[in-house]
Amino acid sequence: MFDIEIKHFCPICGCYEPENQFSIGEICPCCGNEIGCDDDIEKPNINQEQYFQMIQISIDSYENGKEVPNHVKQFLENAKYSEDEAWEILRNKWIEKGCPWKYNFKGERPENWGIELAKLQLLNIGIKLDAINCVHFRQD
Repeated sequence: MFDIEIKHFCPICGCYEPENQFSIGEICPCCGNEIGCDDDIEKPNINQEQYFQMIQISIDSYENGKEVPNHVKQFLENAKYSEDEAWEILRNKWIEKGCPWKYNFKGERPENWGIELAKLQLLNIGIKLDAINCVHFRQD
């Protein structure tokens, strides 16, 4: 039998998580984003009143055992960025902040964490950055 090691990486910063897959509720120690929460991003210029009405229709349908109307599903799907779009937005914000390592509860932050390691880490998720212009790279 083959032992296959499955590696799990944060979809935003490429941080390796040896114990768990990055799934809903997991907080990345590097970029600090919570999967399934921080990546739930509404598009700008959404009519908030209509948005909340559609959510209420969806909740009422669910509670009454009915199918959510297609127009409601479509509106709600179009009101938010896709997962990949949201991850790109969050990744760009993390890079603009200088790729800081957010949490170090378990001592997982590399001692020599810096922009070069951040670039290498991003390769884990297929993001190649030849020149990151990070003005405020934090060493804390």
